[in-house]
Amino acid sequence: MRATPPGPRVRRRRLELRRLAGADCDAERWDDCLAHLDEARALDPAGDEAPAVKQLRDAAIPGILKKPRPPRH
Repeated sequence: MRATPPGPRVRRRRLELRRLAGADCDAERWDDCLAHLDEARALDPAGDEAPAVKQLRDAAIPGILKKPRPPRH
């Protein structure tokens, strides 16, 4: 069975999510960056393999790992 291609609204939304992810990564908002990438991946799993998307994920994951943790009380 062949998958139905997404409609124009879904295509626009996944592009917008990946654009937002790029802006978030540029601003070092790593959690938001990954959240937008994950939401876009849910709409378009194959698009997650694009080099630009992989580059954003590769930047965000180390950014999250380096993020300072709030102090424990």
